[in-house]
Amino acid sequence: MTIDDGRVAAGALHFAAVDIAQREQVQAWAKQVLSRSGAPDLLINNASLINQRAPLWAVPAAEFDQILAVNVTGVAHVLQAFLPAMLKTGHSIIVNISSSWGRQASAGLAPYCASKFAIEGLTQVLALELPAGLAAIALDPGGGINTEMLHACLGAEAEQYQSPQDWAIEAVPFMLALSAADNGKALTVEKSAKEVLNKSRFGDGKKISVCSRAESLAIGSRNTELALWKAGFARFHRLCPVSGRTLRVGRHQPFMREHEVGEAEQ
Repeated sequence: MTIDDGRVAAGALHFAAVDIAQREQVQAWAKQVLSRSGAPDLLINNASLINQRAPLWAVPAAEFDQILAVNVTGVAHVLQAFLPAMLKTGHSIIVNISSSWGRQASAGLAPYCASKFAIEGLTQVLALELPAGLAAIALDPGGGINTEMLHACLGAEAEQYQSPQDWAIEAVPFMLALSAADNGKALTVEKSAKEVLNKSRFGDGKKISVCSRAESLAIGSRNTELALWKAGFARFHRLCPVSGRTLRVGRHQPFMREHEVGEAEQ
């Protein structure tokens, strides 16, 4: 079983759409995933929305509530749904995607900054609670990524940042290389990639569930961008050849689309 140029066997991809702000939907989805594939070795919470830039007193209450419901409460829903099974594995890794705006403030982005500061704190607490062998990491994607989401708050300025495809080339192997030794760390892809890759421990049979980043303020308004991950996979095998993997990768707005990548066609 290998990953090779994005080619996968028929029937290996599985899709699901879940509003992670709704606990019942997350619980039902997690039950299906766990029943079919077992507990993931790597769980990535990367779902988020961002607000239109405005001073705090001008942010509509509904927009503020929705951002916290997805960016914070939604992450908690996913963790609560998967952690009981992951605790039994003795080796699972949790990556909660944060932001530079979760470590420093930016005027006009009070709801988003509040949500990402919350993710940093939630991750630190979770790291203290996890048993040995598991890890929770807060991860800043690093350097900015040219997405529709970034355009929503930066406008044309977002064009100067790296594309999702370029980011994935470093980010995918970076996240796959995380281990229990990283528990409680607040990492950044651009600053830490070489360090983590140097100690990578690619084993067989990894299963990964990815809650990925919202690309728009409107729920469901952005199509799935598998190009981000395909770019990473197509070049990943050249950087870190692996075998025996099962990957589930997705994007959502703030819905989950979950894909299971199984045995590659030979």
